[in-house]
Order: sequence, then C-alpha cells, then structure tokens
Amino acid sequence: MLQKKYKIKAKPAASQTGAKTVCLNISMNNTNQTGDKLLAMVQWVNENFEKCIVNVSDSLQRHNLQSQGLANDNAYKKSLELGNQWLKENKTILDQIQIPYKIVRWEHWLNLGKVKNLKTTLYALYQTSETFRSCVDTDISNWIARQGIETTSKAYQNGLAFLLEEFAVHSYMAQREYNLNNQKMVQAYPARQLYAEHYLRAMYGRLGLEKSIFGRLKVETRLALK
Repeated sequence: MLQKKYKIKAKPAASQTGAKTVCLNISMNNTNQTGDKLLAMVQWVNENFEKCIVNVSDSLQRHNLQSQGLANDNAYKKSLELGNQWLKENKTILDQIQIPYKIVRWEHWLNLGKVKNLKTTLYALYQTSETFRSCVDTDISNWIARQGIETTSKAYQNGLAFLLEEFAVHSYMAQREYNLNNQKMVQAYPARQLYAEHYLRAMYGRLGLEKSIFGRLKVETRLALK
C-alpha cells in the first residue's frame, strides 16, 4: 500500500544561508504546519541547524478574528485557545526536535518595549514612505481576499495592525539573534514572502529584519510503500 510522506524543499536551501539558527514561524491557520507536514519541517530543522525557535503566532490571530466579527476581548481569548489547541495537538511532533529549541508564544513579544517601539516606527514609515505603503496595501488586499471577508475600513485596519505587528516582532527577533551570534538567522514559513516584508528586509534594511533570511518552505509529497 502506498503511503503519503512529506519532504521539505527550502528556498534558499539551508546550506546556502550559512545560518545555524532557524525560526519556525507558526500560523494557526496554515494546514501545512500540522501533523506529518509539520513533522517534515521538524526533520528539516534537525538536519540543517543547531538551534531552533518555534514562534507560535497565536495572539497575533486576534486581528483576523476581529475582522470576522468577534469583539476585541473575545478575539484575544479565542486566539489563545487556538494556540493552546495547536500546541496540544502537535506536542509529540515538537518533542522530536533534536537540537536545542524553545517555544515562544506571541504574547511574549507584545510585552517587550523594543517591539512596541518598532511598531510605532513602522506605523510612521507607513505614513511617510509611498513604496512601503504600496507594499503593505497590496499585502492587506491579498490577506482580505484569503480571509474571504468583506473589504471594509475595519478589515483594512485590522490587516494593517496584523502586518505591522508581525514585522515588528520579526525585526526584533532577527536583530536580537544577530546580536547574540553575530550571524543571520533563517525565518522559515511555508508561503511566499510578503511584499512589505521583502521591502523591509532587502531594500529598507534599517529595523533589524535585514539581519535574517526568509526561507520559503515547500511541502512536497512523496509516495512510499507502507
């Protein structure tokens, strides 16, 4: 009987980055980050890096939930429940990470003053940089389309808050890890890099995100005899 197996193809390849640290950015909504597909990512991590951060973006999802009609407090509570559920369902897989690693939930980053400062800086950049604003607006439009929700001012503001908060956290993490190791880290995720994230990393390069390398993970199917 044929059984589905999964393998990760990364772009760029881990060997091309020279990085020893990888951050697996986890989204509660990405089906590629559960079960056997997540296990394939864990195996890729074990084979290519010396240190791993599992960044669980649970409370970041409150912005999505607000766009779906939940009140702020309920959206926040629901986002934490989604994080709890994801961690419970995938614990045995995460336990198979064989290198030093830590699991960090999104709430940790929100309490840091430097992250708050980065968010303020990003909001200011959004107001003053036409190029950055155009990239962000494109990403928000794509995000609203993926959510399948009505394009409203509220949905737009929630999308903006989501993206700039995400960029602030990723920038802080990249700068912090670079300061610790004098080496760029790989921020890995199974989707295309956002336009605005690319701008901050490759073109703007002043907030810390340039201290990391975006690694797009493609989950490939392999058929094997069971």
